[in-house]
Amino acid sequence: MSADSSKPPCGATGMPSSRCSIRSSKAFPSEWPESAPVRGREAAWDFGLELEAPWEMGAYEITELIEAGKDRAVMGGTREVRGKSSGVEVKQEAWGVFSFRAGRIIRIEWFSDRGEALEAAGISE
Repeated sequence: MSADSSKPPCGATGMPSSRCSIRSSKAFPSEWPESAPVRGREAAWDFGLELEAPWEMGAYEITELIEAGKDRAVMGGTREVRGKSSGVEVKQEAWGVFSFRAGRIIRIEWFSDRGEALEAAGISE
C-alpha cells in the first residue's frame, strides 16, 4: 500500500494516516481481542480500517490531554459506535500514550484504564 494523499491527516478520524510514522509494541490492552502488536504505518492504517469496519462510528470526543514531558502525551477519549449488523450501541472509552520524535508520532499504546495510561507515561496521580 502506498501513501494516499486522499487520506485524512494524522488523527483526523481517530486512526493514523499512512503519512504518520507509527510503531506500537502494544496496540491495545491485553484484555481486548485486538491485543497483538501492530508495527508500521501501513499496518496501523489497515488495522484501523479493519477495527472500524463492523461499526457505524460516531464522533470521537477527546476528554483529556495531559503533557508527559517533551516527547509524550496522554489522551483520553470516548466514542459512541453502533454495530452495523446487530444495531447494538456502545460507548467506547480509551486512553492513549503517544510518543513523539521530530514532531511525528512514533508509538501509541492504548489502555482501557486512565491510571494505567498515566503510569505507562511516567505520571503519578
